[in-house]
Amino acid sequence: MSLCLSFEAPARPRLRSLTSKAKVLVSPERLEEVLSSHLAELGVYFDLIRREDSLSLSLHPGEERIVLHLAEGRFVGKARTNGAGPGFHAFLVELLDFVAHEFHLAWEVEDPSGYWQDRDRSALEMAHVDFLRRIVENILEGGEGEFWTLNFPTRRTVIDAPFAIITPTGPWELEQVEAVVAAKTPEEMSRFFPWWNEIDGRYWFGVAQALRWMEVIWNSYDPPGQLEVRRACLSAFEKSKQLDPTLSLPIPEIRRIEHLVAGRSVRPVEAEGDFIGGYRLYRHRWTIANRWDLELPGDFTEPSPSEGGTWAVIGPDSELFLTPYGSLDPSPVASRKAARNMVRQLAAAAARKGEFLRLIKGRDSVSEEAVLWRNSGGELLLQGAKPGPGTFVLVTFTSTNEDLPETWTTAWESLEAIA
Repeated sequence: MSLCLSFEAPARPRLRSLTSKAKVLVSPERLEEVLSSHLAELGVYFDLIRREDSLSLSLHPGEERIVLHLAEGRFVGKARTNGAGPGFHAFLVELLDFVAHEFHLAWEVEDPSGYWQDRDRSALEMAHVDFLRRIVENILEGGEGEFWTLNFPTRRTVIDAPFAIITPTGPWELEQVEAVVAAKTPEEMSRFFPWWNEIDGRYWFGVAQALRWMEVIWNSYDPPGQLEVRRACLSAFEKSKQLDPTLSLPIPEIRRIEHLVAGRSVRPVEAEGDFIGGYRLYRHRWTIANRWDLELPGDFTEPSPSEGGTWAVIGPDSELFLTPYGSLDPSPVASRKAARNMVRQLAAAAARKGEFLRLIKGRDSVSEEAVLWRNSGGELLLQGAKPGPGTFVLVTFTSTNEDLPETWTTAWESLEAIA
């Protein structure tokens, strides 16, 4: 069982603030404003995104985002904490206390560690220690030759990376896993968590390493938000060294990021040592809407949902849009029929609006699943529909390339419904 905080509270339109004694609006917009100001004042890493009635908050790039949404008059949220550590868990509890005070809310919290109720730091640390030890014991039982992800975000899997065990702050050797099992005290275990205690040099080093391994794109491709990620990574490494001069920093990777931020082409860094980079050098498997799996090169952006339910991905040579549909009929036959009808409509629209190129059959399929065409603006499109039990997904690839990008074939063939 993961260490997850689940929390909710009534959110009537207007509540009286404990501090100002004036009526304040409890809304996602107001909560975003208050959280942003408070977290900036505390000087911690954070990334906050609001979409309509939902807030998505990252308090550490090595842990899953916290999602808080307004539904039927209640704020409802959930946060996994076992990946980052007890420092993250305790900080989040303090943040909930702050929000409760600021908006006069009464949270109802489920905390398997018991920390919300008793604020026992020792028990909280042991809960994280026990969780990690159970996971690594499973790894040792699996033996060498297996590929493991440890405390990784649930929607992402790294493929083809030359490491046996990957964590959000870097790969582990089997010796590190054995060291976790051999550790006798929480203090010995603290080095295996990126956020164990206070906001110190080790904390910022964990933030920097998570950004380096998880988020930095190592070629000159610069999608929206990537410049901010690279700058945040450099800033976190700088803060970590200022607070703890004994830390050993990954100099080749820092130099590469500096070149990318400066807009210069990437040059060899052999003089600085061996360059390893991060997981964005390898393919990733993403889960879309809990119903579909998709493989993409690491330099594509993380799939993100729009307000209309379409998931968007941006890459160096194309953009990808996926719209999952569900059905009350779980029959695969009904799903295949719906997908075929969609492809016929797409083919007719392609012939009417642009230059129809060809129909494409799916791997192991006798039916056409997609249409390749070029619109009046010269943009190349691959549009299709893939069926799954009780569902199908509408897929659109777009590119300004003259030829079909190799990325499309790999992504299209990898797209599979989750059983």
